[in-house]
Amino acid sequence: MGLAKVTVAVTPLSKSRKRYEDLFLVDTGAVDCLAPRRKLLKAGIKVEGRQVYELASGEPVEHEYGFARLTFMGAETVAPIVMGPDDAEPLLGVVALENVGISVDPVSRTLKKMPAKPLKRQRRALKPAWGNAPGDGSQTQPGPKARPVDRPPYHRPIQRSYSPNPMQRAVGARGLI
Repeated sequence: MGLAKVTVAVTPLSKSRKRYEDLFLVDTGAVDCLAPRRKLLKAGIKVEGRQVYELASGEPVEHEYGFARLTFMGAETVAPIVMGPDDAEPLLGVVALENVGISVDPVSRTLKKMPAKPLKRQRRALKPAWGNAPGDGSQTQPGPKARPVDRPPYHRPIQRSYSPNPMQRAVGARGLI
């Protein structure tokens, strides 16, 4: 989905004086950036390989790609750039936007600089608070704030009736267990 246009300067990784500058369409549906092949080669961007990409229509196409230094909205990043057809509209993909910490507001169709880039860690299986899980082979202890992920923070255990009658045992304080 194209939202806005941004002026982007594309330079080779070597920081040479050659550059390609144009209005790029911000496309949240595109992962990588795309620009006309002829203009990228003229700016000194080297071909690094070929990759199959999927167009918005779902059609697969193969294009060359390279790596470039992209400067826009007062920020600079290095990102892959697809060498598209010579008549292609330049696209700014989400990888470049996320690299510099810019988010897209689809309602107002504006770009916003995030106050801080999120660094998220992967979730891992939580080990019991009393030590390592038996047989898992690990030697690490969980942190002091570890709690089971599958249990809500305010979980109350179900109270059970311990009547000798088997029918009454199946019924707890909250109804049938």
